[in-house]
Amino acid sequence: MWTAAADPHVLLARVLPRPRADAAIDLEHVHCCDWWQEGRQHVRIDFADGVMRVDIVEGKIASGTLSIEAAVDLPRPLDPQIASIRRLRTLCRGETSPVHDQRFGRLVEALRAGDALAAGASLRDIGLGILGDDWPGDGDHLKSRARRRVKLAAALAHAGPRGVLSGAI
Repeated sequence: MWTAAADPHVLLARVLPRPRADAAIDLEHVHCCDWWQEGRQHVRIDFADGVMRVDIVEGKIASGTLSIEAAVDLPRPLDPQIASIRRLRTLCRGETSPVHDQRFGRLVEALRAGDALAAGASLRDIGLGILGDDWPGDGDHLKSRARRRVKLAAALAHAGPRGVLSGAI
């Protein structure tokens, strides 16, 4: 799940031998961890709102200041790679709060709705317990939202993690 083969957001990159001033990352100010698998270094960089994963294809991540140059892998989906490149650029600028993924809240609500359904909850229970508000709400907006989360929960169960990571869901 943490490699470019499984997650389209994983960025392939190389570490430059000398840091470039306009693209340097100071690892003293970034929480990250790395591991080796099949002769390749993999790096996870933690942000307040999530993580970014990088597969190092050339060079090596070490402590201190360094530059990471992204490599676009054309056979893989481009949009997730470009989103990761934007996160990397944000990090190079010294910002640690990249753009939030707005799908996250809906996905969490859907997972909770799926768990509630498995425990025997009704649509009303889901609407009041997970989504809050007044049942069924003006124009049945809460009931409609609960139905959408139940439908999304079924799609999540069917697609699994790859469906979420690929952006299909």
